[in-house]
Amino acid sequence: MAKKKRSRAIGRFASLNGEATTREFDEGQEVIQAEINEIAKYVGHELEPKTKAAAIAAAEVTADTIDRGIVMMLAMTHERLACVAGCNFCCQTPTGVLVPEIARIVDHAERNFDPEVLDRVRSRAQVNAEKTHGKHKNDYPRHLPCALLGEDGHCLAYDVRPVTCRFAHSRSIEQCKKDQDPPQPVLEMLVAGELTLVGAATGIRAVTGDGMLYELQEALHIALSTPDAVERWLAGDNVFSSAQIESEPVTVWESINTRDAQN
Repeated sequence: MAKKKRSRAIGRFASLNGEATTREFDEGQEVIQAEINEIAKYVGHELEPKTKAAAIAAAEVTADTIDRGIVMMLAMTHERLACVAGCNFCCQTPTGVLVPEIARIVDHAERNFDPEVLDRVRSRAQVNAEKTHGKHKNDYPRHLPCALLGEDGHCLAYDVRPVTCRFAHSRSIEQCKKDQDPPQPVLEMLVAGELTLVGAATGIRAVTGDGMLYELQEALHIALSTPDAVERWLAGDNVFSSAQIESEPVTVWESINTRDAQN
């Protein structure tokens, strides 16, 4: 993926602060849409065989894309994040995940976790799913540790974590500690994350018809307790439907574009 194109897309989007001209807005939207289309193409290409291995490959492409974007954003903005190993405030908040990302997490867990660790994750995912089921993100249980957090507070699936976890960040740990204060994000990183998410969801929807985001805890529980869950999803049986938490990122993106264009 062209580094120059990504730089232009993120930089232009981040500059649209209400003072940009109509021409700048249109140009920015065109560049970003081109980048989304490119991400969608690569993710969809990996997923095309519609096998579990293909779903995992699509999740890998998605993760690699956001990781490169984050590295570039930090270099461009010279920002210093407060996030450190073992800091897991954002691991106790609602998290959306794409089905291929769940496939990758579960594959990693089943291949690498000790049996007792996998059983503990499976049990915690079930308990968490009961607490999060049907909840809007604003009603999500507070301070609910992710089932994938280890006893030491570190993520057991860090290398295969989903996009929403990868671009979660803050410039102030003190703010993260305060329930009433949201973390201080880097705008460009948020944009890079959303852009990647929309692109990946677009590619996944093109192949499977489903680019939805699902609540991580319940989706994890379903994948760990339902035989061939990912394969069934690829065949058109949406076994993850009960974990759906919001509209497709693609649909949200399109509605935002329409609204902004009208304004």
